[in-house]
Amino acid sequence: MRRSFSQTALAIAVIVAILLTSAPVAAAASYAPIIAQDGDGAFRQFAATAATKIPPTSEPASLAGIQSDTLGQTLSFWAFDYQLGTYYQTSATTMRLSAHAAVFVETGLSIAPSVLDNIVTNWETKIYPSDRANFGSEPSPGIDGDARVTILLLNIRDGQYHGAGSYTTGYFSSVNEYRQSDLDTWFPTLGQKSNQREMLFLDAANPTEVGSNSFYGTIAHEFQHMIHWALDADEEAWVNEGLSDLASYLAGFGHATNHINAFMSNPDDALTSWSGSLADYGASYIFFLYVWEQYGGDDTIRAIAAAPQHGIAGVDAALAARGLTVRFADIFASWNLANYLDDTTLVNGLYGYNTLSLVDASADSVTSFLRPKLTASFGAYAASGSGSMRSWSAQYQKFTGGTGGLNFT
Repeated sequence: MRRSFSQTALAIAVIVAILLTSAPVAAAASYAPIIAQDGDGAFRQFAATAATKIPPTSEPASLAGIQSDTLGQTLSFWAFDYQLGTYYQTSATTMRLSAHAAVFVETGLSIAPSVLDNIVTNWETKIYPSDRANFGSEPSPGIDGDARVTILLLNIRDGQYHGAGSYTTGYFSSVNEYRQSDLDTWFPTLGQKSNQREMLFLDAANPTEVGSNSFYGTIAHEFQHMIHWALDADEEAWVNEGLSDLASYLAGFGHATNHINAFMSNPDDALTSWSGSLADYGASYIFFLYVWEQYGGDDTIRAIAAAPQHGIAGVDAALAARGLTVRFADIFASWNLANYLDDTTLVNGLYGYNTLSLVDASADSVTSFLRPKLTASFGAYAASGSGSMRSWSAQYQKFTGGTGGLNFT
């Protein structure tokens, strides 16, 4: 393909994007040292498999003995050790009950009463109503026959717990959505342990700052996973994780700063392939933020979450259901331009963001981020180069110092 441009400036930025479909990549748990990530990847394959094997049931596990939670009760829970890859039991006490939450604190942890009150307030006034309005409903009353979601604050056993390495901020595990008897019947060799209740696990030990915006954002993130499991247990990871980061923003807890900057430093990270890196999170988040801004807001996001199709097919089905003619491939192209240009004065705002600013500076704040890292720069002509790209990724190359016409082949 050959293109000619008449240069009236000394620099031209060129985006190169490969628009090829690719097979879904199996998700895996992957954690960077001291970098906060969620822990859902450890259960993603189970969720996809169990959804097709374990027959659905309308009978809540509460009929088999689970009682309604009361303040001050101490119960035993199964939790997951990310370092060892095994389940263990821990005890926790009910510290707060609200209309839609039962907040438990692990034995040995001390959390100020005011912080516990704020957790309930943020859950009831921001997280719960926002996630439900924007994505759908969790199983309710669900497996335990109780409309409350269990929120367990604990010291998650990750690399940090064991001395060094990975740090897991929280997780949702669909294992808890099944009766233990069904798990034992259908997966007798996996050793999965269910608490038989709608449940979120939130880290409440160092380095987590309990009660911070990032802490509340994690709750919103994990609750979206619970909702999405109820709607589409087999969703592709890049969609599910991108929507979970968006859930945090829509609930009022800011942009996923580290995620966005990780992607801008690696803009050739393939959007639809998932390894669990921070760049993967950033790509998925900023893509769905762009979709939310440009193509119908909350209604479109809710349609994507509810679509029974997965990945690209689910995005396209949701756009069609909303009466939009644009499709994923079209959005992918304009999104990559917006990531570099970020100019809302162009084409009715198509090449920019309204809720954040992408700037050429070493900024790292709630609203200001880096532009994508250049793959190459050229200042002498004729210029040539070679390289490779993955499907659904982009590279940025800059040409400066030319005069007259600039031809690309």
